[in-house]
Amino acid sequence: MFVARSAPGRPEGEPLFCGFPGPAPSHERWFVGAAPPLVSGAALLGRPHGMRPSPNLYLRVVATTACPMRCSYCHREGDPGTGGLPLQILTSLVGMLAGIGATKIKWLGGEPIARSDIAAHIGAVRELAPGADLSVITSGTAPLARLRDCFAAGLDRANLSIHGWSEPAFIERGGRHALYRTRQESLAWLLEHGAPLKLNFVYRGSSDEQDLSALLNYGATTGACVNVLDDLTRSDLGPDVLLAALRRLRGREDRLAVASDPASLDTLHLRWGDGLWVEIKHQSLGTIAPWTACGSCPKRSACKEGITALRLSHDGVLRPCMDRPDLGLPLVPILESGGDVAAAAMAWLDANQAERLGVAARMVA
Repeated sequence: MFVARSAPGRPEGEPLFCGFPGPAPSHERWFVGAAPPLVSGAALLGRPHGMRPSPNLYLRVVATTACPMRCSYCHREGDPGTGGLPLQILTSLVGMLAGIGATKIKWLGGEPIARSDIAAHIGAVRELAPGADLSVITSGTAPLARLRDCFAAGLDRANLSIHGWSEPAFIERGGRHALYRTRQESLAWLLEHGAPLKLNFVYRGSSDEQDLSALLNYGATTGACVNVLDDLTRSDLGPDVLLAALRRLRGREDRLAVASDPASLDTLHLRWGDGLWVEIKHQSLGTIAPWTACGSCPKRSACKEGITALRLSHDGVLRPCMDRPDLGLPLVPILESGGDVAAAAMAWLDANQAERLGVAARMVA
Protein backbone atom coordinates (compact mmCIF):
# COMPACT_ATOMS: atom_id res chain seq x y z
CA MET A 1 0.00 0.00 0.00
CA PHE A 2 1.37 3.40 -1.01
CA VAL A 3 1.35 5.94 1.79
CA ALA A 4 3.41 9.05 1.16
CA ARG A 5 5.35 10.96 3.75
CA SER A 6 4.06 14.17 5.26
CA ALA A 7 4.63 17.39 3.39
CA PRO A 8 7.14 19.95 4.75
CA GLY A 9 5.56 22.00 7.50
CA ARG A 10 2.65 19.57 7.88
CA PRO A 11 2.26 17.89 11.30
CA GLU A 12 3.84 14.46 11.54
CA GLY A 13 1.33 11.78 10.70
CA GLU A 14 -0.88 14.03 8.58
CA PRO A 15 -0.21 12.86 5.00
CA LEU A 16 -0.37 15.05 1.98
CA PHE A 17 -1.47 12.04 -0.03
CA CYS A 18 -2.54 8.64 1.25
CA GLY A 19 -3.74 5.29 0.00
CA PHE A 20 -7.18 3.70 0.25
CA PRO A 21 -8.55 2.07 2.35
CA GLY A 22 -7.53 3.65 5.62
CA PRO A 23 -8.37 6.79 7.59
CA ALA A 24 -9.10 9.86 5.50
CA PRO A 25 -6.58 12.70 5.86
CA SER A 26 -7.89 15.69 7.74
CA HIS A 27 -7.89 17.88 4.62
CA GLU A 28 -10.56 15.68 3.02
CA ARG A 29 -14.26 16.04 3.90
CA TRP A 30 -15.81 12.67 3.09
CA PHE A 31 -19.30 12.04 1.72
CA VAL A 32 -20.22 8.36 1.59
CA GLY A 33 -23.35 7.65 -0.41
CA ALA A 34 -24.17 11.35 -0.79
CA ALA A 35 -22.66 14.34 -2.47
CA PRO A 36 -21.78 17.65 -0.82
CA PRO A 37 -24.61 20.19 -0.90
CA LEU A 38 -24.92 22.14 -4.12
CA VAL A 39 -23.74 25.65 -3.40
CA SER A 40 -23.32 28.28 -6.08
CA GLY A 41 -20.11 30.29 -6.10
CA ALA A 42 -20.30 33.83 -4.76
CA ALA A 43 -18.73 37.01 -6.09
CA LEU A 44 -15.96 37.56 -3.58
CA LEU A 45 -15.03 41.17 -4.24
CA GLY A 46 -14.13 44.17 -2.14
CA ARG A 47 -11.22 43.03 -0.05
CA PRO A 48 -10.10 45.98 2.10
CA HIS A 49 -6.89 47.58 0.91
CA GLY A 50 -4.01 47.26 3.34
CA MET A 51 -4.65 43.56 4.04
CA ARG A 52 -1.48 41.51 4.04
CA PRO A 53 -1.08 38.71 1.50
CA SER A 54 -1.94 35.15 2.43
CA PRO A 55 0.75 33.13 4.23
CA ASN A 56 -0.15 30.22 1.93
CA LEU A 57 0.49 31.52 -1.56
CA TYR A 58 0.71 29.06 -4.43
CA LEU A 59 3.34 29.97 -7.04
CA ARG A 60 3.52 28.30 -10.46
CA VAL A 61 6.82 28.99 -12.21
CA VAL A 62 7.32 28.65 -15.96
CA ALA A 63 10.91 27.39 -15.87
CA THR A 64 11.10 27.22 -19.67
CA THR A 65 8.70 27.14 -22.58
CA ALA A 66 10.75 24.44 -24.33
CA CYS A 67 9.09 21.02 -24.61
CA PRO A 68 9.61 17.93 -26.79
CA MET A 69 5.84 17.24 -26.85
CA ARG A 70 3.30 18.92 -29.12
CA CYS A 71 -0.01 18.50 -27.30
CA SER A 72 -2.97 20.30 -28.88
CA TYR A 73 -4.52 21.10 -25.50
CA CYS A 74 -1.41 22.61 -23.89
CA HIS A 75 -2.25 26.01 -22.41
CA ARG A 76 1.39 26.85 -21.51
CA GLU A 77 0.11 28.60 -18.38
CA GLY A 78 -1.10 31.40 -20.63
CA ASP A 79 2.53 32.17 -21.51
CA PRO A 80 2.94 32.34 -25.31
CA GLY A 81 6.57 33.49 -25.28
CA THR A 82 9.72 31.45 -25.71
CA GLY A 83 12.72 30.83 -23.49
CA GLY A 84 13.30 31.14 -19.77
CA LEU A 85 15.02 33.37 -17.25
CA PRO A 86 18.73 33.02 -16.48
CA LEU A 87 19.40 30.84 -13.45
CA GLN A 88 20.46 33.62 -11.07
CA ILE A 89 17.51 35.88 -11.89
CA LEU A 90 15.01 33.02 -11.73
CA THR A 91 16.34 31.89 -8.35
CA SER A 92 16.32 35.42 -6.97
CA LEU A 93 12.71 36.04 -7.99
CA VAL A 94 11.39 32.69 -6.73
CA GLY A 95 13.30 33.13 -3.47
CA MET A 96 11.85 36.60 -2.93
CA LEU A 97 8.32 35.39 -3.63
CA ALA A 98 8.84 32.53 -1.18
CA GLY A 99 9.84 35.19 1.33
CA ILE A 100 6.45 36.91 1.10
CA GLY A 101 4.41 33.75 1.58
CA ALA A 102 4.75 31.36 -1.38
CA THR A 103 4.73 28.10 0.58
CA LYS A 104 3.69 25.95 -2.38
CA ILE A 105 5.95 26.25 -5.46
CA LYS A 106 5.48 24.24 -8.64
CA TRP A 107 7.69 24.32 -11.73
CA LEU A 108 6.19 23.71 -15.16
CA GLY A 109 6.48 24.88 -18.72
CA GLY A 110 6.91 23.72 -21.37
CA GLU A 111 8.92 20.91 -19.85
CA PRO A 112 10.77 22.22 -16.77
CA ILE A 113 13.17 19.27 -16.68
CA ALA A 114 14.34 20.33 -20.14
CA ARG A 115 16.41 23.00 -18.37
CA SER A 116 19.88 21.62 -17.77
CA ASP A 117 20.22 23.78 -14.64
CA ILE A 118 16.81 22.99 -13.11
CA ALA A 119 18.24 20.84 -10.30
CA ALA A 120 20.67 23.59 -9.29
CA HIS A 121 17.79 26.05 -9.25
CA ILE A 122 15.58 23.79 -7.12
CA GLY A 123 18.45 23.20 -4.72
CA ALA A 124 18.97 26.95 -4.31
CA VAL A 125 15.25 27.52 -3.71
CA ARG A 126 15.23 24.72 -1.14
CA GLU A 127 17.95 26.54 0.79
CA LEU A 128 16.01 29.81 0.60
CA ALA A 129 12.68 28.19 1.52
CA PRO A 130 13.41 25.08 3.61
CA GLY A 131 9.78 24.56 4.63
CA ALA A 132 8.14 25.09 1.24
CA ASP A 133 6.31 22.38 -0.70
CA LEU A 134 8.32 22.05 -3.93
CA SER A 135 6.92 20.13 -6.87
CA VAL A 136 7.09 19.84 -10.64
CA ILE A 137 4.78 19.02 -13.53
CA THR A 138 6.72 16.95 -16.04
CA SER A 139 5.94 14.82 -19.06
CA GLY A 140 8.73 12.48 -17.97
CA THR A 141 10.35 12.80 -21.38
CA ALA A 142 13.48 14.68 -20.29
CA PRO A 143 16.59 12.73 -19.19
CA LEU A 144 15.77 10.61 -16.14
CA ALA A 145 19.08 11.50 -14.49
CA ARG A 146 18.00 15.13 -14.40
CA LEU A 147 14.71 14.22 -12.71
CA ARG A 148 16.63 12.21 -10.09
CA ASP A 149 18.90 15.21 -9.51
CA CYS A 150 15.87 17.41 -8.87
CA PHE A 151 14.68 15.16 -6.06
CA ALA A 152 18.18 14.95 -4.64
CA ALA A 153 18.26 18.76 -4.66
CA GLY A 154 15.09 19.05 -2.58
CA LEU A 155 12.03 18.43 -4.77
CA ASP A 156 9.16 16.96 -2.72
CA ARG A 157 6.80 15.49 -5.28
CA ALA A 158 5.80 15.35 -8.93
CA ASN A 159 2.86 15.45 -11.28
CA LEU A 160 3.60 13.20 -14.24
CA SER A 161 1.59 14.25 -17.29
CA ILE A 162 0.24 11.15 -19.03
CA HIS A 163 -0.09 12.39 -22.59
CA GLY A 164 -1.63 9.10 -23.67
CA TRP A 165 -1.27 6.00 -21.50
CA SER A 166 -0.72 3.45 -24.24
CA GLU A 167 2.08 3.95 -26.73
CA PRO A 168 -0.29 4.49 -29.68
CA ALA A 169 -2.22 7.09 -27.66
CA PHE A 170 1.05 8.78 -26.71
CA ILE A 171 2.07 9.00 -30.36
CA GLU A 172 -1.37 10.33 -31.31
CA ARG A 173 -0.98 13.16 -28.80
CA GLY A 174 2.28 14.33 -30.32
CA GLY A 175 4.91 12.10 -28.76
CA ARG A 176 7.57 9.83 -30.24
CA HIS A 177 8.46 6.22 -29.49
CA ALA A 178 11.74 7.12 -27.80
CA LEU A 179 9.98 9.70 -25.62
CA TYR A 180 7.39 7.11 -24.60
CA ARG A 181 10.12 4.78 -23.38
CA THR A 182 11.69 7.61 -21.39
CA ARG A 183 8.27 8.47 -19.90
CA GLN A 184 7.78 4.89 -18.77
CA GLU A 185 11.27 4.80 -17.24
CA SER A 186 10.52 8.05 -15.38
CA LEU A 187 7.22 6.64 -14.11
CA ALA A 188 8.88 3.46 -12.84
CA TRP A 189 11.55 5.46 -11.04
CA LEU A 190 9.04 7.86 -9.46
CA LEU A 191 7.03 4.95 -8.07
CA GLU A 192 10.16 3.28 -6.76
CA HIS A 193 11.37 6.55 -5.24
CA GLY A 194 8.14 6.75 -3.23
CA ALA A 195 7.56 10.50 -3.26
CA PRO A 196 3.94 11.72 -3.61
CA LEU A 197 2.89 11.31 -7.23
CA LYS A 198 -0.06 12.39 -9.35
CA LEU A 199 -0.68 11.11 -12.84
CA ASN A 200 -2.25 13.93 -14.87
CA PHE A 201 -4.53 12.90 -17.75
CA VAL A 202 -6.31 15.41 -20.00
CA TYR A 203 -9.70 14.07 -21.08
CA ARG A 204 -10.65 15.31 -24.54
CA GLY A 205 -13.87 13.37 -24.98
CA SER A 206 -15.27 9.86 -25.34
CA SER A 207 -12.53 8.85 -27.80
CA ASP A 208 -10.08 8.90 -24.86
CA GLU A 209 -12.08 6.53 -22.65
CA GLN A 210 -10.39 3.28 -23.61
CA ASP A 211 -6.99 4.80 -22.87
CA LEU A 212 -8.23 6.43 -19.67
CA SER A 213 -9.72 3.11 -18.52
CA ALA A 214 -6.34 1.41 -18.88
CA LEU A 215 -4.68 4.19 -16.88
CA LEU A 216 -7.31 3.94 -14.13
CA ASN A 217 -6.72 0.20 -13.88
CA TYR A 218 -3.00 0.85 -13.56
CA GLY A 219 -3.58 3.55 -10.96
CA ALA A 220 -5.57 1.12 -8.82
CA THR A 221 -2.50 -1.13 -8.58
CA THR A 222 -0.02 1.59 -7.61
CA GLY A 223 -1.81 3.91 -5.17
CA ALA A 224 -0.83 6.96 -7.21
CA CYS A 225 -3.51 9.62 -7.62
CA VAL A 226 -4.92 9.91 -11.14
CA ASN A 227 -5.68 13.59 -11.75
CA VAL A 228 -8.28 13.71 -14.54
CA LEU A 229 -8.44 17.12 -16.20
CA ASP A 230 -10.78 18.41 -18.86
CA ASP A 231 -9.46 19.93 -22.06
CA LEU A 232 -9.68 23.68 -21.39
CA THR A 233 -9.93 24.39 -25.11
CA ARG A 234 -13.40 22.75 -25.14
CA SER A 235 -16.35 24.57 -23.63
CA ASP A 236 -18.50 21.42 -23.55
CA LEU A 237 -16.32 19.65 -20.98
CA GLY A 238 -16.33 20.12 -17.22
CA PRO A 239 -16.49 18.26 -13.90
CA ASP A 240 -19.94 16.81 -14.58
CA VAL A 241 -18.69 15.30 -17.85
CA LEU A 242 -15.61 13.89 -16.13
CA LEU A 243 -17.71 12.35 -13.34
CA ALA A 244 -20.03 10.74 -15.86
CA ALA A 245 -17.10 9.29 -17.80
CA LEU A 246 -15.45 7.91 -14.68
CA ARG A 247 -18.66 6.27 -13.54
CA ARG A 248 -19.18 4.71 -16.96
CA LEU A 249 -15.70 3.23 -16.82
CA ARG A 250 -15.50 2.23 -13.16
CA GLY A 251 -18.99 2.31 -11.69
CA ARG A 252 -19.99 4.64 -8.90
CA GLU A 253 -17.19 5.47 -6.50
CA ASP A 254 -17.17 4.05 -2.95
CA ARG A 255 -16.14 7.35 -1.39
CA LEU A 256 -16.47 10.94 -2.47
CA ALA A 257 -14.68 13.83 -0.80
CA VAL A 258 -13.92 17.50 -1.12
CA ALA A 259 -10.24 18.05 -0.32
CA SER A 260 -9.34 21.51 0.90
CA ASP A 261 -6.15 23.28 -0.12
CA PRO A 262 -5.30 26.44 1.85
CA ALA A 263 -3.08 27.61 -1.03
CA SER A 264 -5.54 27.03 -3.89
CA LEU A 265 -9.06 25.81 -4.68
CA ASP A 266 -10.69 22.70 -3.28
CA THR A 267 -10.69 19.53 -5.37
CA LEU A 268 -12.97 16.55 -5.62
CA HIS A 269 -11.54 13.15 -4.60
CA LEU A 270 -13.11 9.86 -5.61
CA ARG A 271 -11.99 6.47 -4.30
CA TRP A 272 -12.90 2.94 -5.26
CA GLY A 273 -12.44 -0.16 -3.12
CA ASP A 274 -9.75 -1.64 -5.38
CA GLY A 275 -7.37 1.20 -4.53
CA LEU A 276 -8.16 3.63 -7.33
CA TRP A 277 -7.96 7.27 -6.32
CA VAL A 278 -9.01 10.03 -8.74
CA GLU A 279 -8.89 13.79 -8.37
CA ILE A 280 -11.11 16.23 -10.29
CA LYS A 281 -10.98 20.01 -10.22
CA HIS A 282 -14.60 21.00 -9.62
CA GLN A 283 -14.16 24.69 -8.86
CA SER A 284 -13.16 27.48 -11.23
CA LEU A 285 -11.78 30.99 -11.00
CA GLY A 286 -14.73 32.32 -12.96
CA THR A 287 -17.01 31.22 -10.11
CA ILE A 288 -14.80 31.82 -7.09
CA ALA A 289 -13.42 35.19 -8.28
CA PRO A 290 -10.26 35.44 -6.13
CA TRP A 291 -9.02 38.64 -7.82
CA THR A 292 -10.60 42.07 -7.73
CA ALA A 293 -10.48 42.18 -11.55
CA CYS A 294 -12.66 39.05 -11.76
CA GLY A 295 -15.84 41.05 -11.24
CA SER A 296 -15.51 42.94 -14.51
CA CYS A 297 -13.35 40.47 -16.42
CA PRO A 298 -14.65 39.94 -19.97
CA LYS A 299 -13.39 36.35 -19.87
CA ARG A 300 -15.03 35.44 -16.57
CA SER A 301 -18.03 33.55 -17.97
CA ALA A 302 -15.71 31.23 -19.92
CA CYS A 303 -12.99 30.98 -17.24
CA LYS A 304 -12.43 27.31 -16.33
CA GLU A 305 -9.13 27.56 -14.44
CA GLY A 306 -9.32 25.06 -11.60
CA ILE A 307 -6.68 26.55 -9.32
CA THR A 308 -5.86 29.81 -7.60
CA ALA A 309 -2.19 30.56 -8.04
CA LEU A 310 0.31 33.24 -8.88
CA ARG A 311 2.16 32.67 -12.14
CA LEU A 312 5.73 33.66 -12.79
CA SER A 313 6.08 33.74 -16.57
CA HIS A 314 9.13 32.68 -18.55
CA ASP A 315 10.24 36.34 -18.70
CA GLY A 316 9.63 37.17 -15.04
CA VAL A 317 6.14 38.69 -15.05
CA LEU A 318 3.98 37.97 -12.01
CA ARG A 319 0.45 37.16 -13.17
CA PRO A 320 -2.82 36.39 -11.35
CA CYS A 321 -4.09 33.85 -13.88
CA MET A 322 -3.59 32.44 -17.37
CA ASP A 323 -6.03 34.68 -19.22
CA ARG A 324 -5.06 38.21 -18.14
CA PRO A 325 -1.43 39.02 -18.98
CA ASP A 326 -2.40 42.70 -18.93
CA LEU A 327 -2.68 42.49 -15.12
CA GLY A 328 0.89 41.26 -14.69
CA LEU A 329 3.73 42.87 -12.76
CA PRO A 330 7.15 42.73 -14.52
CA LEU A 331 9.64 41.83 -11.80
CA VAL A 332 12.91 41.70 -13.74
CA PRO A 333 13.17 45.50 -14.27
CA ILE A 334 12.58 46.02 -10.54
CA LEU A 335 15.29 43.48 -9.67
CA GLU A 336 17.81 44.84 -12.18
CA SER A 337 17.29 48.42 -11.02
CA GLY A 338 17.98 47.46 -7.41
CA GLY A 339 14.35 47.90 -6.36
CA ASP A 340 12.52 45.98 -3.65
CA VAL A 341 10.89 43.09 -5.51
CA ALA A 342 9.22 41.72 -2.37
CA ALA A 343 7.65 45.08 -1.49
CA ALA A 344 6.45 45.60 -5.07
CA ALA A 345 4.94 42.11 -5.20
CA MET A 346 3.18 42.59 -1.86
CA ALA A 347 1.73 45.93 -2.98
CA TRP A 348 0.53 44.31 -6.21
CA LEU A 349 -1.11 41.48 -4.26
CA ASP A 350 -2.71 43.89 -1.83
CA ALA A 351 -4.25 45.84 -4.70
CA ASN A 352 -5.41 42.84 -6.70
CA GLN A 353 -6.28 40.02 -4.32
CA ALA A 354 -9.89 39.54 -3.28
CA GLU A 355 -10.68 37.53 -0.18
CA ARG A 356 -11.69 33.93 -0.84
CA LEU A 357 -14.33 32.89 1.68
CA GLY A 358 -14.07 29.15 1.12
CA VAL A 359 -17.45 28.89 -0.60
CA ALA A 360 -17.86 25.48 -2.22
CA ALA A 361 -18.41 25.53 -5.95
CA ARG A 362 -21.42 23.85 -7.52
CA MET A 363 -20.80 20.14 -7.88
CA VAL A 364 -22.78 17.66 -9.94
CA ALA A 365 -23.43 14.41 -8.06
